[in-house]
Amino acid sequence: MTQPITGIFVPHIVPYDASGKINEGELRNIINWLGEKGITGFYPNGSMGEFIRLSYEERKRVVKIVSEEANGKPILAGAAEPNVDLVLEMCNHCASTIKGSTIKGHPNTERTKLGKHLLSNIKIPG
Repeated sequence: MTQPITGIFVPHIVPYDASGKINEGELRNIINWLGEKGITGFYPNGSMGEFIRLSYEERKRVVKIVSEEANGKPILAGAAEPNVDLVLEMCNHCASTIKGSTIKGHPNTERTKLGKHLLSNIKIPG
């Protein structure tokens, strides 16, 4: 049985520089600061809202940066994309990028044809 997710997982902001690009140094500072404050884990591309304004490649980059700075804390990466193919691609990116990955979906995910399709096509590195 899978362990329930407990604790404080923080959906964080994504800072931008003057040219409108992700300010990677500042994002790393934010992730480290949050980690030092004792949160349980991170929620990149989560519910802060700006993730829908990022390009697909920028969302992937955010996951990579957070995974590099998480210092072993768990990561619940958002994979909300406009179509099933991109959801699968993002889930597989997260699975290959985040050390110790596992898949968590809504409790009803396995009950739908789409949910079964997604779960059977995400590849967790072994």
